[in-house]
Amino acid sequence: MQCGGTVDLSSLFTESAGTLTYYDDALATSVVGSTVNSTGTYYAKTVDGTCASAIESILVSINPLPDAVLTGTLITACAGDDFSLSVDLTSGNASVSGTDWEFIYSIDGIPESTIATGGNNPFVLINPSDGGYTLISVADGNGCSNSSPTGGSITTSNHPTLTATSELRCNDDSPIGVSLT
Repeated sequence: MQCGGTVDLSSLFTESAGTLTYYDDALATSVVGSTVNSTGTYYAKTVDGTCASAIESILVSINPLPDAVLTGTLITACAGDDFSLSVDLTSGNASVSGTDWEFIYSIDGIPESTIATGGNNPFVLINPSDGGYTLISVADGNGCSNSSPTGGSITTSNHPTLTATSELRCNDDSPIGVSLT
């Protein structure tokens, strides 16, 4: 099993003499190059002059690199607003549900701890801290990881505050300052 990329069939088959040719069908009629980029059964045979070897097969497994996208339901939040950020795991173009996966994100450039999702997809962060969120890496249950996820960035704004200063007077007419935040 390999995560993303290609597999060189010449590293999986060896010949004692002759010319080694690779195929994607068991009858050895559909020739493929020595480098493949998809999961499947591949075949090879050697021809030396008029003699040919038996057709041999090998199963190649190439898992797509996991990817994740960060989305938000409300980017500018006010005090008391409920909002969430979702991290959606994708594998190629398909969402993967029920698969254990994990990710790391940063807030304002500072990495947070690894989040294990327990198979929840999307994984939702409820009322996260203020700051700029960026996905750093994602790993799936196949053991594949991606340190350059599509990710995206979302900035949650600081909750606005109001400061009011008022002057209250006591019975003796001395002022008392009050500040509300």
